This record gives sequence, C-alpha cells and structure tokens, in this order.
Amino acid sequence: MTNIVQTNSCSATLIEDQPYEEYAARHEFLRSSLLKQILVTPWHFQHSLQNPKKETVAMTKGTALHAALLEPESFQRRFAVVPKIDRRVKDGKLRWQAFVEANRGKTLIQTKDVKLIQILRRSISQNSRARALLTMPGTSEASLYWTDVTTGVKLKARMDRLITEPSRLLLEVKSTGNATKRQFQKKIIEYDYHFSLAMYREGLKSQFGEYPPVVFLVIEDETWQICLYSPDRKMLAEGHRRFRSALDTFAKCRGANQWPGYQPNSMIEEISLPRWASRATEQPSL
Repeated sequence: MTNIVQTNSCSATLIEDQPYEEYAARHEFLRSSLLKQILVTPWHFQHSLQNPKKETVAMTKGTALHAALLEPESFQRRFAVVPKIDRRVKDGKLRWQAFVEANRGKTLIQTKDVKLIQILRRSISQNSRARALLTMPGTSEASLYWTDVTTGVKLKARMDRLITEPSRLLLEVKSTGNATKRQFQKKIIEYDYHFSLAMYREGLKSQFGEYPPVVFLVIEDETWQICLYSPDRKMLAEGHRRFRSALDTFAKCRGANQWPGYQPNSMIEEISLPRWASRATEQPSL
C-alpha cells in the first residue's frame, strides 16, 4: 500500500512503496540523471529527453541486485528466475508459455544472477557496519517530489535507502569494478554522483527542513568486497554548485525555448593540434 509521508512542508512529498513505473511516468518532474545532461550542453539534455535509454541486460541485473539488497520482501513479487527449458521442442514451448503467463508483469532474471545475489548477501552479512545500515529503520526506493523555490522547476528523486532512526541518513548503493577510495573518486566524477547527492539532499531539506548526511555503500564486482564512504564538505559543496548551475541553465533554456549545442552561433571555428601533439611532431635540431 502506497504511503505518503506528511510533514509541515508544503513544497515536497515523500511517497513510500510507489512502483517504479508510476515514478517514471511523472514526466513533469525532472530526475537527476536527465538534468545533469544539461551541463554537457542543453542540446544533450533535449536529446536524452527525447531518446530515453532502454533497459539493458546489465541494468536488469543491477535492478535485481538492488531489490534483493534493499527490498528483499518484494523480490519474489517483482522477479522470476528463468527456468532451463528447451524451447525448440513442442513440450518446451508449452512449458515456456505457461511460465511466461504465470509470471506476467515480473522482470525475468537468470539463475546465475540469483547466485550473485546470494554471494552479495553473504558479503553484506560479513560487514557489520553495512549490515547495520541496511537493517536500521527506514524506507528503500522511496519517491520524493518537490518544486525548487528559486526557479520553480519540478524535481523528483528515487533514493536507494533513507534511514530514519536513530537519525536521518541517506544511503546510496553503488557497484563498481574497483572499490578502492582512489578509483571510486574517479567514478564519482565520471558519473556525477555528487550532483545527484546534492539534488537528493535539496529535496530532503524541502521535506524535512535539514540536509541529511550521506554514506556510499560500494560493492566491488567480482570480489564482492563492501566499502563505505562518506562524502566530505568539499565534495558536497561542488555537487551543490553543479546542481544549481544545471537548474539555472535549464530554467533559462526553458524560458527562451532554446537548447544550444556545442556551437550555439553556427560559426566555423578554427581548430589546431593540441600542444602535446605539436611538440611530438617537432623535428630535433642537429
């Protein structure tokens, strides 16, 4: 049953247990993955808006891992493991059709993905701090909607887990090929994780009146090691700066109904080799 969390705030709404399909369908609200595209160029924003990405096999597996970790009680309801059926023969075709009918509406995953989920759960159980964060009172995959006071832009966020007791804390789960601090720093920059954090925290401030602290729970692919990182003030400040810059740019482009790309003036630019290439082609003096 959908639960709408009421607070004294009138500018934000937190909805627990909202199906992702309903969240995704609220197109009048901007999500961070779309908004951050405007920092490349407004043209990129429009392209992403008009050409939404289709879910890949890797994305489906990631969704299943997230659900198993953050919403284990709903996993059976949302996912079905594909059985080993030879669909080339008549009996196999009938069995496959019966399986599809019985699991209509569910996301299909492979047996190997279930094994990965079991390994992940075992790794979490061996990390006392991670286990504690995932079992503290809170809500997973909650939807947050709010209107930015300065620009009037409607925004939304789908947070991995919002811990509510003993104090409010935002937990973001990420997977990566290398979970060391140095390599994850690069991932933060590459995927603009700090931008998303700033946006989520802004929405939570609209809802609860204060910015919550944040913890990254990072899962390393293959080894399934768990690392926990807390962004420092400098990272949060830079994320906030990028978020506000994107929001202001969007508001201006929307107001003018203009979405420029790399060359807004349709000019012909002179182009040269970069310095390193010029040095490499210099002839040595004899």
